[in-house]
Amino acid sequence: MKIRTSVILLVIVAMLLTACHPRILFEETISLPLHSWNQDDFLAYTISVEDTVDQYQISLIIRNDGRYEYSNLFLFINTTSPGGEGIRDTVEIRLADEKGNWYGKGIGGKYTLQVPFKKGVRFPQEGNYTIEIEQGMRTVDLEFITDVGLRVTKLK
Repeated sequence: MKIRTSVILLVIVAMLLTACHPRILFEETISLPLHSWNQDDFLAYTISVEDTVDQYQISLIIRNDGRYEYSNLFLFINTTSPGGEGIRDTVEIRLADEKGNWYGKGIGGKYTLQVPFKKGVRFPQEGNYTIEIEQGMRTVDLEFITDVGLRVTKLK
């Protein structure tokens, strides 16, 4: 009887824990070689989509070294659908406040910030979507951006 109660309690706790976390459809982080991002380098992510009904949130994950010389980061983001249709967005991400304090979580001089890019996205077609990200900072080699990631989560 005691074992059965423990098993039931364990199942309930597991259900509650999984219900509290959004369902991640996709997550990938690309590390930049030598912590430098050339203006001609595109970071490409391929997302396999089967669900065309539910809504999703697309978030960007930026990791920078404390020696990054700007407080923001401009990105050009190209999204291509399975049918070949594409859209291009320009995004500014604030990495630090006016006093130079970095946003996000940091340890050892490295800071990670996750920011929403698009919320309430419905993918109109099943298949592979490609998202390409390029830096738009007017600097040929942008130093001390160390990693760039993309996360797609299903909304409730």
